[in-house]
Amino acid sequence: MAVKLLIVEDENVLRENLCELLTMEGYEVKSAINGQEALKLLGNFSPDLILCDIKMPDMDGYEICRRMKDDPTFRATVERLQRLLETQG
Repeated sequence: MAVKLLIVEDENVLRENLCELLTMEGYEVKSAINGQEALKLLGNFSPDLILCDIKMPDMDGYEICRRMKDDPTFRATVERLQRLLETQG
């Protein structure tokens, strides 16, 4: 089973290149152009890793993380990411 990634990046060329490269490497990749789109995608997609730009208009990467942490809808994703960080640290 492929590792699932979510790319959140407002620059089209960078987002598209990352998606193409990671897909070619065998990852299952979904992408979002902004925070709102990312949160919407996370309602149906539970990634193993989220690669998120920090500086974006409207909602920065920190705000996406805060909203994920505070919303029970994303609890499973947040807990899985926290466990991964704990085992790596």
